[in-house]
Amino acid sequence: MDSINNLISIIESNPEIYEYLKNCPYQILKCWSIVSFHKKQKIITQGEICDAFFIMESGLVDVNTVSEDGKQYSHAIYKEGNYLGELEIFDQMEYCCSATALTDVRLLKISRPDFLRWMEIDRNIENVLLRNVCSKFYTLSVKAAEDTFYSLKYRLCEFLLQCAKQHAFMDNEQRLMINKEALSSYLAVTNRSINRITKELKEKGILEVENGFLVIKNTDQLQKELEESKK
Repeated sequence: MDSINNLISIIESNPEIYEYLKNCPYQILKCWSIVSFHKKQKIITQGEICDAFFIMESGLVDVNTVSEDGKQYSHAIYKEGNYLGELEIFDQMEYCCSATALTDVRLLKISRPDFLRWMEIDRNIENVLLRNVCSKFYTLSVKAAEDTFYSLKYRLCEFLLQCAKQHAFMDNEQRLMINKEALSSYLAVTNRSINRITKELKEKGILEVENGFLVIKNTDQLQKELEESKK
């Protein structure tokens, strides 16, 4: 009973999770479990067969692909309300990406058989998943275009501004909760390239670096750097 009460508490306190599970039948609700992963721990592994669906309750997760020669490309950084496994779970396909915890992470987990039963019973979730999958692909398409057409400085400035405006991936001190190593993977560049741009922005008083994490000090000037780098 404690586990179902904990789950209900999470649902009621998180609007996005509530949207997913508000019509979930009790017989399916009982099948969810709460799982935790430590920072740098792998949640799902590229190439393994999908056997579960996850909804993020807290923390940050790097969704990435690793090539045969070991190069890593980060597709997205997920936060609370995002989910994992929706592309592969219906046909029990291999995971096309890995997901690694960037911070300590807590997720809700349901097995594939129970997920499929949920889809049959709860028509609300079909619409919610469809809208979110479309939104996710839109975001990935925009990122792919920016990775191709814009300079690293522009992409980094834009990412930092979006984080500041949306309060995404930031703590109360305006510190980016993603270290430079993860950021280089997300922007598909080397650490050396990230260091070159952050050094320039630091010298202009726009950023500070604390233990490998970036702190935004001047968003107005950051906006000006974004506009200049697009020319």
